[in-house]
Amino acid sequence: MNDSNKNNWWSQNWKWALPVGCLGTIVLTAMMFVGIFGFVFAIMKSNDAYRIGVEKAKHSPEVVALLGSPIREGIFITGNVNVTGASGNASLAIPLSGPKGKATLYLQANKIEGEWVFNQLTVRGENSNYKINLLLPPATPPNLPLNSDPARTVFRSFSSSRFLGSVHRLGAGGAG
Repeated sequence: MNDSNKNNWWSQNWKWALPVGCLGTIVLTAMMFVGIFGFVFAIMKSNDAYRIGVEKAKHSPEVVALLGSPIREGIFITGNVNVTGASGNASLAIPLSGPKGKATLYLQANKIEGEWVFNQLTVRGENSNYKINLLLPPATPPNLPLNSDPARTVFRSFSSSRFLGSVHRLGAGGAG
């Protein structure tokens, strides 16, 4: 092909070739970013800390009461996961949703000798300050006798952030 044929082709076809070339470049770039983000989110979701945390949230009666059933994970996870062999750490914020609303599962965990140890595993409702700590047993309301005196009921807290509902009735001499 000589230069005059190249110039003739471009001069005859530039009106469609230029937009198609630009659009093709934009589409390929967008597909590349979607592929990268999809790969990163798939890696994060395949992590054991993520799976354990989500399973605990899905099976928690308190979370089911807050969100309803079924509970689904969101797409956009934030945080990081670092694993090297039998050790590592994870710090994630995982969006959850159900028929009653939305929440976020926050987890921080360390992988020690091949097992994940959770330092934080909490669910916070989207439109509330209500926080569910999944590392503690579910809270149960205390069973007080009908004639009990609330002023004489003592709650013992094993955590500064939440009562476990242990109720002790003070007897004679102040002993529980």
